[in-house]
Amino acid sequence: MTMLYWIIALAAAIGLPVAFKKLIEARSFQFFGNIVHRVDIRKKMVALTFDDGPNPPYTNRILEVLKEHKAHATFFVLGCRLEQHPSVARQAVAEGHELGNHSYSTAIFCCVPRELSRERYGGRMKSWRPIPSAVRISSGLLSGKSFSFCRSV
Repeated sequence: MTMLYWIIALAAAIGLPVAFKKLIEARSFQFFGNIVHRVDIRKKMVALTFDDGPNPPYTNRILEVLKEHKAHATFFVLGCRLEQHPSVARQAVAEGHELGNHSYSTAIFCCVPRELSRERYGGRMKSWRPIPSAVRISSGLLSGKSFSFCRSV
């Protein structure tokens, strides 16, 4: 039995530093799911994204500047602010911008009970039209729980 422990210890001693090195050198990393950090395109572009809105008067000013420059952006909105300022979000959609789901508030998913996260973070955003086409977790940390939530909304 002690030989098995030595083999496991040796594998861990070799494997953990190698895995840690790969983690440090990774351009992006998470335990579950995929991160979209690069999209192959034929011409040079910049993707503009704004988080935590709609937040008048700042979102309104951003919309003005984008219109002046004939540019579009994705607004990752918070459900709590969407409820407070739906007209700003509707204006963004009407002007050709995209909405993304940034959760209901900035709570970290692993700290929110499952029942509350379904109702509060997914259900309310599904009732919005058009349905947000992307999800960005507010903490940036994807756990198994938050990844399965993203897939369900």
